[in-house]
Amino acid sequence: MIRPLLALLMLAAVLAGCAYGPKPADLEVAMPALKPGYGRIYFLRSSAFFGSPVQPEILLNNQVVGRSRARGFFFVDRPAGPYQARTSTSVTSTLTFDLYPGETKYVRTELVIALMGIMPGSIAFTLMDESVGEPELRKLSYTGRTVKPEPRQAPQRASQPAPQQMQQPMQQPMTQPVTQSVSQPVVQPMPTNCTDSATC
Repeated sequence: MIRPLLALLMLAAVLAGCAYGPKPADLEVAMPALKPGYGRIYFLRSSAFFGSPVQPEILLNNQVVGRSRARGFFFVDRPAGPYQARTSTSVTSTLTFDLYPGETKYVRTELVIALMGIMPGSIAFTLMDESVGEPELRKLSYTGRTVKPEPRQAPQRASQPAPQQMQQPMQQPMTQPVTQSVSQPVVQPMPTNCTDSATC
């Protein structure tokens, strides 16, 4: 009777320590694009049975970015540069690496069971290759901050030119031709009986 009870308690502890959340396939639409000059770091923990209640915080360059949870993962986007991941339980573990622009890093956080079960255990970091980290990531649940899809900008319609008002041709004022009257000199007939040219 005691053994089944202990088994149920252990199972409950394991289930309580396992991560629950959306799968990577559910996040593909909402995953933000990397900013220029940034890289992405995934922290994941595949083990689920032993040490599930041990969920220490993970610090990246002395800043808390998440927790190591069984069957869970999270990610952070950071500018390219040198980084140190650190976590502490009974032992402090660190991992130093360089992040390059556009690069994706996969960091496994694995629980190391302490000798004879006296100590609560510690977390060991392992830098993984993408060919190994990506398939392992697909089996886990997301435990990080809420990922909101980026708003998509509606396609802008091409601006159409404003309709031009039809301009009526300006009517030219009709000009009447100007006729100038030229006065013709009046020639009087000379008298027929006039003999003096000075008086005629």
